[in-house]
Amino acid sequence: MRRPGILVCAIASGLLGSLPALSHHSRTAYFDMDTTIELRDVTAVSFKVVNPHSQLVFAAADEQGNRVEWTAGAMSASHLRRARVPADLIRPGDTLTVTGSPSLDKSNVMWLHTVILPNGDVADLFDAIRTGNDVITPAASR
Repeated sequence: MRRPGILVCAIASGLLGSLPALSHHSRTAYFDMDTTIELRDVTAVSFKVVNPHSQLVFAAADEQGNRVEWTAGAMSASHLRRARVPADLIRPGDTLTVTGSPSLDKSNVMWLHTVILPNGDVADLFDAIRTGNDVITPAASR
């Protein structure tokens, strides 16, 4: 009789332990995925292609013209590599236009969708989830 109780406890613990992982991967818990914002003429500070989420940090001017830093989360390094996105796609000092979904708490955080690179190419980093597809559209073909 004791073994079924242990089995039930083990299963319940496993299921409850997985809930934080599920909530962590829900972009809708942190970002307004129904809204897209665009920030032009921002300056890249860093671009890290890492797991679990890649990250772009950039500086933009606020409404008063002050320089403020933003953090933009992106797909994982695994997704970006499979989509042939090079780790040096964005370099510190690059001037970019970025689009993404803003954070729900209105902080300077977003979920990154696209980046227009200095040469005019468009990198659709959100679409990188469809691995195997080219996610960089050359400026000449737009």
